[in-house]
Amino acid sequence: MEALVVTFKTHASQEQFTAATAENAPVFAELDGLLAKIWIADADSARKGAIYLFGDRTALDAYLESDLFAGILAEPSFEGTSWRSYHVLDELTASTQPGIQIVGGVVA
Repeated sequence: MEALVVTFKTHASQEQFTAATAENAPVFAELDGLLAKIWIADADSARKGAIYLFGDRTALDAYLESDLFAGILAEPSFEGTSWRSYHVLDELTASTQPGIQIVGGVVA
């Protein structure tokens, strides 16, 4: 499993951000190899973003090369966009997921 963390600063309120991004949510729901997209926000710094979980590196790389990801990087209302990918340590994760099953099956 692979993880991608994307963050950016936006001056939109939470309500404005949610309304603007909600229309794109179905696109992510159908993205090949994406297991989950977890939306994140830090009200103190006005940074928002997402943690993506992909089934494998091939799916993550395909997303990084997609027009969809390029659109996020080019979005003018997002300042200081940064991203970093990580390999999920399945064995450790399996032993530290008491409230949600991420490793060892479908995200539940």
